[in-house]
Order: sequence, then structure tokens, then C-alpha cells
Amino acid sequence: KILDESNTFNIGRRNHAAIRKCLWQRGMMIGLEDVGGSAPRHMILTIATGETQIKTVGTAAAAV
Repeated sequence: KILDESNTFNIGRRNHAAIRKCLWQRGMMIGLEDVGGSAPRHMILTIATGETQIKTVGTAAAAV
């Protein structure tokens, strides 16, 4: 939504739907989500442990 204030392209919503579909096709279900709004985030996944962290710009990372 950050780059598309007019919601013309719905980039965030389309990306969200695409990743959910991709994971579902591989038998991976999402337990928690942090989506929507206009704050950018990034996710850190530690493959060895399965630990996931979500970092929202301007805040501390939250472990999930």
C-alpha cells in the first residue's frame, strides 16, 4: 500500500494472496500474520530452528 496510495494496483493485497497460495500448495499453513497498513516490514526466518521474527520499521523485532 505504501507505493499505491490510490489502491489502483493493490500490490500488498496481491502479494499477500500469492504467498498464501504458494505456501498452501506446499502444505504450509500460516499460524499468525502481520499485514495491512502502511508501515514496511521484513521477516527473518531461522531455518535451523523455525524461529520467525517480524521487524516493522521504527520498532524492535518481535519473535514469533
